[in-house]
Amino acid sequence: MKNYFRHAPLPLLLASAAGCTAPADAGLSGLEISKAVARAAVPGELPVKASATLKGDSVKFVYTVSNPGSGVARHVMLTDLLPDGVKTVGDGSGKVEMALGDLAAGARVVVEVPVRFSRCGKFASKGTATAGALSAESEAEVLSVAEPKLDLKFLASAPDASGAGVRRYGWRLTNSGDAEARNTVVIAALPEGVEVVETSVGATVGEASVRWAAGTLALGGTADVFVKVRGPSGSASSGARVFAYARCVGAVSDRATMPVAGE
Repeated sequence: MKNYFRHAPLPLLLASAAGCTAPADAGLSGLEISKAVARAAVPGELPVKASATLKGDSVKFVYTVSNPGSGVARHVMLTDLLPDGVKTVGDGSGKVEMALGDLAAGARVVVEVPVRFSRCGKFASKGTATAGALSAESEAEVLSVAEPKLDLKFLASAPDASGAGVRRYGWRLTNSGDAEARNTVVIAALPEGVEVVETSVGATVGEASVRWAAGTLALGGTADVFVKVRGPSGSASSGARVFAYARCVGAVSDRATMPVAGE
Protein backbone atom coordinates (compact mmCIF):
# COMPACT_ATOMS: atom_id res chain seq x y z
CA MET A 1 0.00 0.00 0.00
CA LYS A 2 1.13 3.58 -0.59
CA ASN A 3 2.92 5.73 1.97
CA TYR A 4 3.92 2.89 4.23
CA PHE A 5 7.40 3.01 5.66
CA ARG A 6 8.90 -0.28 6.69
CA HIS A 7 12.11 -0.45 8.67
CA ALA A 8 14.54 -3.26 7.97
CA PRO A 9 14.32 -6.22 10.40
CA LEU A 10 16.22 -5.51 13.60
CA PRO A 11 17.58 -7.84 16.27
CA LEU A 12 15.17 -8.18 19.19
CA LEU A 13 16.93 -6.49 22.09
CA LEU A 14 14.45 -7.46 24.80
CA ALA A 15 12.83 -10.75 25.58
CA SER A 16 9.44 -9.25 24.73
CA ALA A 17 7.92 -5.97 23.64
CA ALA A 18 4.75 -4.17 24.67
CA GLY A 19 1.67 -5.83 23.25
CA CYS A 20 0.20 -9.31 23.18
CA THR A 21 2.15 -12.49 22.49
CA ALA A 22 1.39 -15.69 20.65
CA PRO A 23 3.00 -18.64 22.53
CA ALA A 24 6.29 -19.93 21.12
CA ASP A 25 7.73 -23.28 22.18
CA ALA A 26 11.47 -23.95 22.27
CA GLY A 27 12.72 -24.45 18.75
CA LEU A 28 9.58 -22.98 17.25
CA SER A 29 8.76 -19.55 15.83
CA GLY A 30 6.53 -17.09 17.63
CA LEU A 31 4.90 -13.71 17.05
CA GLU A 32 4.51 -10.52 19.03
CA ILE A 33 2.92 -7.28 17.89
CA SER A 34 2.51 -3.83 19.42
CA LYS A 35 0.83 -0.72 18.07
CA ALA A 36 1.50 2.92 18.93
CA VAL A 37 0.58 6.39 17.63
CA ALA A 38 3.30 8.78 16.51
CA ARG A 39 1.94 12.30 16.34
CA ALA A 40 4.24 13.29 13.52
CA ALA A 41 2.88 14.80 10.36
CA VAL A 42 3.01 13.43 6.87
CA PRO A 43 5.84 15.14 4.92
CA GLY A 44 4.84 18.63 3.89
CA GLU A 45 2.31 19.09 6.70
CA LEU A 46 2.62 20.90 10.02
CA PRO A 47 3.43 18.76 13.09
CA VAL A 48 0.44 17.55 15.08
CA LYS A 49 0.44 18.58 18.73
CA ALA A 50 0.17 15.68 21.14
CA SER A 51 -2.34 17.64 23.25
CA ALA A 52 -5.04 17.72 20.56
CA THR A 53 -5.71 15.70 17.44
CA LEU A 54 -8.27 17.37 15.20
CA LYS A 55 -10.53 16.22 12.43
CA GLY A 56 -8.43 16.33 9.28
CA ASP A 57 -5.14 15.78 11.13
CA SER A 58 -2.81 12.97 10.14
CA VAL A 59 -0.78 10.76 12.48
CA LYS A 60 1.23 7.57 12.05
CA PHE A 61 0.24 4.17 13.34
CA VAL A 62 3.47 2.37 14.23
CA TYR A 63 3.37 -1.43 14.29
CA THR A 64 6.23 -3.52 15.71
CA VAL A 65 6.12 -7.22 14.82
CA SER A 66 8.73 -9.52 16.34
CA ASN A 67 9.61 -13.20 16.52
CA PRO A 68 10.69 -14.21 20.05
CA GLY A 69 10.96 -17.89 19.11
CA SER A 70 13.96 -19.91 17.90
CA GLY A 71 12.56 -20.75 14.45
CA VAL A 72 11.63 -18.70 11.39
CA ALA A 73 8.10 -17.26 11.18
CA ARG A 74 7.05 -17.80 7.56
CA HIS A 75 4.87 -15.50 5.43
CA VAL A 76 4.08 -12.97 8.14
CA MET A 77 1.03 -10.77 7.45
CA LEU A 78 0.09 -7.52 9.19
CA THR A 79 -3.55 -6.38 9.19
CA ASP A 80 -5.58 -3.70 10.95
CA LEU A 81 -9.24 -3.02 10.18
CA LEU A 82 -9.48 0.73 10.72
CA PRO A 83 -12.61 2.22 12.32
CA ASP A 84 -15.05 4.33 10.33
CA GLY A 85 -13.64 7.82 9.87
CA VAL A 86 -10.00 6.70 9.69
CA LYS A 87 -8.32 6.19 6.30
CA THR A 88 -4.75 5.61 5.18
CA VAL A 89 -3.09 8.66 3.62
CA GLY A 90 -2.58 8.38 -0.12
CA ASP A 91 -4.88 5.57 -1.13
CA GLY A 92 -7.73 6.24 1.33
CA SER A 93 -8.06 2.62 2.42
CA GLY A 94 -9.96 1.59 5.54
CA LYS A 95 -7.68 -1.39 6.13
CA VAL A 96 -3.98 -1.90 6.71
CA GLU A 97 -2.82 -5.11 5.03
CA MET A 98 0.85 -5.86 4.41
CA ALA A 99 2.92 -8.95 3.63
CA LEU A 100 6.06 -8.77 5.79
CA GLY A 101 7.72 -11.90 4.44
CA ASP A 102 9.69 -14.25 6.70
CA LEU A 103 10.83 -13.15 10.14
CA ALA A 104 13.94 -14.83 11.52
CA ALA A 105 14.26 -15.91 15.14
CA GLY A 106 14.90 -12.91 17.37
CA ALA A 107 14.16 -10.37 14.62
CA ARG A 108 11.58 -7.66 14.41
CA VAL A 109 10.17 -5.31 11.79
CA VAL A 110 8.65 -1.85 12.30
CA VAL A 111 5.97 -0.51 9.94
CA GLU A 112 4.70 3.09 9.94
CA VAL A 113 1.32 3.83 8.34
CA PRO A 114 0.12 7.45 7.99
CA VAL A 115 -3.63 7.80 8.58
CA ARG A 116 -6.07 10.71 8.58
CA PHE A 117 -9.27 11.33 10.57
CA SER A 118 -12.35 12.56 8.73
CA ARG A 119 -14.61 12.97 11.77
CA CYS A 120 -14.52 13.53 15.51
CA GLY A 121 -14.90 10.98 18.31
CA LYS A 122 -12.92 8.16 19.92
CA PHE A 123 -11.22 5.63 17.66
CA ALA A 124 -9.73 2.26 18.54
CA SER A 125 -8.39 -0.64 16.52
CA LYS A 126 -5.96 -3.51 16.96
CA GLY A 127 -3.10 -4.65 14.79
CA THR A 128 -2.90 -8.36 14.00
CA ALA A 129 0.11 -10.38 12.87
CA THR A 130 -0.26 -13.88 11.46
CA ALA A 131 2.12 -16.53 10.17
CA GLY A 132 0.45 -19.82 9.32
CA ALA A 133 -1.18 -21.06 12.52
CA LEU A 134 0.50 -18.34 14.59
CA SER A 135 -1.44 -15.19 15.43
CA ALA A 136 -0.82 -12.23 17.73
CA GLU A 137 -2.95 -9.16 18.42
CA SER A 138 -1.89 -5.80 19.80
CA GLU A 139 -3.65 -3.86 22.53
CA ALA A 140 -6.25 -1.46 21.15
CA GLU A 141 -4.80 2.02 20.62
CA VAL A 142 -7.49 4.56 21.56
CA LEU A 143 -7.27 8.09 20.16
CA SER A 144 -9.68 10.98 20.71
CA VAL A 145 -10.27 13.37 17.82
CA ALA A 146 -11.75 16.79 18.60
CA GLU A 147 -13.20 19.61 16.50
CA PRO A 148 -13.26 23.38 17.01
CA LYS A 149 -16.40 25.35 16.16
CA LEU A 150 -16.51 29.03 15.21
CA ASP A 151 -19.32 31.50 15.90
CA LEU A 152 -19.20 34.98 14.36
CA LYS A 153 -21.31 37.81 15.78
CA PHE A 154 -21.73 41.39 14.61
CA LEU A 155 -21.19 43.62 17.64
CA ALA A 156 -22.27 47.10 16.59
CA SER A 157 -21.70 50.05 14.33
CA ALA A 158 -21.28 53.55 15.63
CA PRO A 159 -20.09 56.94 14.40
CA ASP A 160 -16.42 57.48 15.12
CA ALA A 161 -15.39 60.30 17.44
CA SER A 162 -13.35 61.77 14.61
CA GLY A 163 -16.51 62.52 12.64
CA ALA A 164 -16.06 63.17 8.92
CA GLY A 165 -18.47 60.38 7.98
CA VAL A 166 -16.36 57.66 9.64
CA ARG A 167 -18.08 54.71 11.34
CA ARG A 168 -16.72 51.83 13.36
CA TYR A 169 -17.85 48.21 12.76
CA GLY A 170 -16.92 45.32 15.01
CA TRP A 171 -17.29 41.54 15.12
CA ARG A 172 -16.57 38.90 17.76
CA LEU A 173 -15.32 35.42 16.86
CA THR A 174 -15.84 32.66 19.46
CA ASN A 175 -14.57 29.08 19.56
CA SER A 176 -17.44 27.05 21.02
CA GLY A 177 -16.04 23.65 20.04
CA ASP A 178 -14.09 21.06 22.05
CA ALA A 179 -10.61 21.79 20.65
CA GLU A 180 -8.46 24.81 19.91
CA ALA A 181 -9.02 26.55 16.56
CA ARG A 182 -5.70 26.89 14.74
CA ASN A 183 -4.70 29.37 12.04
CA THR A 184 -7.89 31.38 12.52
CA VAL A 185 -8.65 34.06 9.93
CA VAL A 186 -11.35 36.75 9.69
CA ILE A 187 -12.04 38.50 6.37
CA ALA A 188 -14.33 41.44 5.67
CA ALA A 189 -15.33 41.98 2.03
CA LEU A 190 -16.12 45.68 1.79
CA PRO A 191 -18.52 47.46 -0.57
CA GLU A 192 -17.11 49.25 -3.57
CA GLY A 193 -15.87 52.73 -2.85
CA VAL A 194 -15.51 52.30 0.92
CA GLU A 195 -12.30 53.75 2.34
CA VAL A 196 -10.61 51.99 5.26
CA VAL A 197 -9.54 54.54 7.85
CA GLU A 198 -8.38 52.30 10.72
CA THR A 199 -8.41 48.62 11.79
CA SER A 200 -7.74 46.57 14.88
CA VAL A 201 -4.33 44.95 15.34
CA GLY A 202 -3.29 42.14 13.01
CA ALA A 203 -5.13 43.32 9.91
CA THR A 204 -3.98 43.43 6.32
CA VAL A 205 -5.92 45.86 4.12
CA GLY A 206 -6.55 44.85 0.52
CA GLU A 207 -8.20 46.66 -2.38
CA ALA A 208 -11.73 45.85 -1.17
CA SER A 209 -11.17 43.72 1.90
CA VAL A 210 -9.60 43.50 5.34
CA ARG A 211 -7.99 40.29 6.57
CA TRP A 212 -7.20 39.59 10.22
CA ALA A 213 -4.90 36.75 11.33
CA ALA A 214 -6.42 35.77 14.67
CA GLY A 215 -3.99 32.92 15.38
CA THR A 216 -5.08 30.13 17.73
CA LEU A 217 -8.34 30.37 19.68
CA ALA A 218 -8.46 28.21 22.81
CA LEU A 219 -11.63 26.40 23.91
CA GLY A 220 -14.12 29.17 24.67
CA GLY A 221 -11.66 31.78 23.40
CA THR A 222 -12.73 34.93 21.61
CA ALA A 223 -11.21 37.43 19.20
CA ASP A 224 -12.66 40.88 18.55
CA VAL A 225 -11.90 42.76 15.34
CA PHE A 226 -13.02 46.13 14.06
CA VAL A 227 -12.69 48.36 11.03
CA LYS A 228 -13.37 52.08 10.66
CA VAL A 229 -14.54 53.11 7.21
CA ARG A 230 -15.67 56.14 5.28
CA GLY A 231 -18.12 55.76 2.40
CA PRO A 232 -18.13 57.57 -0.92
CA SER A 233 -19.61 61.03 -0.92
CA GLY A 234 -23.39 61.01 -0.90
CA SER A 235 -23.78 57.27 -0.18
CA ALA A 236 -26.72 56.20 1.98
CA SER A 237 -26.03 52.52 2.72
CA SER A 238 -24.01 49.56 1.52
CA GLY A 239 -23.35 45.98 2.59
CA ALA A 240 -20.29 44.16 3.89
CA ARG A 241 -19.87 40.40 4.18
CA VAL A 242 -17.58 39.08 6.90
CA PHE A 243 -16.52 35.47 7.27
CA ALA A 244 -14.07 33.49 9.37
CA TYR A 245 -12.41 30.11 9.13
CA ALA A 246 -9.73 28.00 10.81
CA ARG A 247 -7.90 24.77 10.16
CA CYS A 248 -10.35 21.84 10.03
CA VAL A 249 -13.32 24.21 10.42
CA GLY A 250 -15.78 25.26 7.76
CA ALA A 251 -16.24 28.97 7.16
CA VAL A 252 -18.86 30.94 9.09
CA SER A 253 -20.17 34.29 7.91
CA ASP A 254 -22.11 37.37 8.89
CA ARG A 255 -23.37 40.45 7.07
CA ALA A 256 -23.59 44.07 8.08
CA THR A 257 -25.15 47.07 6.38
CA MET A 258 -22.85 50.05 6.31
CA PRO A 259 -24.98 53.22 6.40
CA VAL A 260 -22.05 55.50 5.82
CA ALA A 261 -22.96 59.07 4.97
CA GLY A 262 -19.97 60.46 3.11
CA GLU A 263 -18.54 63.88 3.52
